[in-house]
Amino acid sequence: MRIEVKDVMGIKAAGLEIPEGTITEVVGPNASGKTSLATAAQACLTHSRNPLHLPATETAKWYLREGEGDGEASLQDGDENRVTWMPKADEMEIEGTAASTAESVGLIDFTARRGPKERAELFQAVLLPSPEEIIADLERDLAKALGLPEEAAAATGAESKTDLKGIIKTVRQRGWEAAEAVYVDRRKALQRQWAQTTSENYGIKKAVDWLPAGWLSEYDGKTTVEAETEVARAREALDQLHRVDAASQKEIDAIDEAVEQLPKLTDAHDKAQIAYNNQRSAVRAITAEQQDIASRCRSLEAQYKTMDAPETVPCPHCGEPLLIAAAKPVKPDLGDPVERDERQGQIANEINELNNRMNEKQNALDKAREKERSLDHAQLETGRAKQAAQGLAAKKGTVAVDTAERERALAEAEQSVETAKEVVRLVMARNTAEDLHNSIIRYDTIAKELGPRGIRARKMETGLKRVSRGLELLAETSGWPRVAIDEKGNVTYGGRPAPICSESERWRIQAMIQLSLAAVRGDRAVVLDRGDLLDADNRDRLRKAVDRVAGKAKTPMAVLICSTGPQPDYDGWNQVRIEGGAINGAA
Repeated sequence: MRIEVKDVMGIKAAGLEIPEGTITEVVGPNASGKTSLATAAQACLTHSRNPLHLPATETAKWYLREGEGDGEASLQDGDENRVTWMPKADEMEIEGTAASTAESVGLIDFTARRGPKERAELFQAVLLPSPEEIIADLERDLAKALGLPEEAAAATGAESKTDLKGIIKTVRQRGWEAAEAVYVDRRKALQRQWAQTTSENYGIKKAVDWLPAGWLSEYDGKTTVEAETEVARAREALDQLHRVDAASQKEIDAIDEAVEQLPKLTDAHDKAQIAYNNQRSAVRAITAEQQDIASRCRSLEAQYKTMDAPETVPCPHCGEPLLIAAAKPVKPDLGDPVERDERQGQIANEINELNNRMNEKQNALDKAREKERSLDHAQLETGRAKQAAQGLAAKKGTVAVDTAERERALAEAEQSVETAKEVVRLVMARNTAEDLHNSIIRYDTIAKELGPRGIRARKMETGLKRVSRGLELLAETSGWPRVAIDEKGNVTYGGRPAPICSESERWRIQAMIQLSLAAVRGDRAVVLDRGDLLDADNRDRLRKAVDRVAGKAKTPMAVLICSTGPQPDYDGWNQVRIEGGAINGAA
């Protein structure tokens, strides 16, 4: 790769090849432009318009060469990657991807004095992968921890508070700490609900096997729906008994009424029988009178007939009427015709009177028989009523016994309903507590994953292990004391904290961290300023370390060192001299 710089900071004009896989050292006196060249390289390698984080309103003033109205720096990295930095316009023209990160080119001082939180945040930013990669791993790890399929992020409903989409959205919108606080608050709210449900303080061990007072083993595995179904059945049985009890009460009322009415019904039946019997006697009397009248009529009719002129035939000789008696004609003795006619008239009148009386008696008989039928019906009805009342009265004792049995059955059914309702209460309390506990565990799992010891800590640990392996390799190769970084971001050199080390030791710490990070991340360039802090022995150690790291790196690595010089040249190093803001060729 090649860098060209013009009128940037202390550089008037400089062009430099920085071959990958080797060390390029720029040497020169103080104020010759070495740091300016390093800054331009840092900006171009990382695509940063303001690599030193100067005030935004003053970037043009401080990044341009004094007295110049414009300037720029460009980096050509192969055929596809090119970047041009234009400080005056605060712009960059970029083609392709950045060759390095801020950590690899020395824009972050890993040996500076920092507070614990700042140190931790620094190394989290350095060692953690990209935010999207962490979030992708968070989705995967949460799906596994919550027992969801890996595609749950797409399948879970957005209304669920523990759905993966909602969690990721909360992280993106609020940040890790605020997102953790959200789920911690939800967990605490559910713990309060659990305490209200159980009347006990929440404890994870207690909640696992918690059962309400009065719980029986036969309730194990029973669902709320099953318990409520049993309540419905018990209520139906009770309602059925109430319906039977109501019907029985009606029967008891009917029995009591029958017992009360029985004397009246008996008296009415007796009177109906007497009236009926009397009416039958009256009918018989009328019938007898009719028979007497009929007999008299027959007698009178016989008399009337005997008084008629006897049947005669004319005499064949003289024509006189003759009676035929004993087969001999006899001349009849007709008596006095006038007297006979008078007597026949009397008989006819008597017969008419008797017929009239017969008609009257028939009318009376018809009425009497109608009344007889009515009285017969009345006695039958009163008899039936009396018989029914007698039957009901006979059941009075039996029904009283059944009533006592029904009252006992009703009491048992009511107790069954209360027992079933109590089971529902117990099952609901158990199930509610269990559901709350499961949700508490879910929210606790989520909060821990989002917290400082969750996914980021694991990613930090992974990144730290990779960097630590690189640092061990560098220490082994260079012979320098080992640089170590712990999970809190504390940096030590041979066991001593970096801030108390000498300046040259801190330079070595910084160099080894930059080289290790670059190797782990696959960065293609490392920038090291102030290389003159190393003596000849340590320069040789650095060369060995760089050669070793470059050989182990994923991609060829270019190393740019700026040193106050002259400095000894080494085989394999590409050393150039800078003076007055310009590179003059080989030193």
